[in-house]
Amino acid sequence: MEFVQKTFDELTNRELYEILRAREAVFVVEQNCPYYDIDGLDYPSLHMFYKEEDGSVQACLRIFEKVDEPGTMQIDRSVGDSCERSRFRRENPASGSTVDSGEL
Repeated sequence: MEFVQKTFDELTNRELYEILRAREAVFVVEQNCPYYDIDGLDYPSLHMFYKEEDGSVQACLRIFEKVDEPGTMQIDRSVGDSCERSRFRRENPASGSTVDSGEL
């Protein structure tokens, strides 16, 4: 597995597709949350993900500056397969929280 960190414009079509597929599998299918995932926040985000040799994305998250709190970064849309997701959350308890951009 390879750890990748890219801006939206640096993502390949395949990487973007695999990230959206992983997010849909978790939020729409597993959690039964039928809401719009394409919210415009992917453009300004830094995307971090684990990619398998076949190109599939096993875990991903995005980080972006909060609109209403300049200088504060938000970690959002962190997902992965069941095993990886559980391990990621144990090792990264701050996922889903906010941090000051000076801490990054």
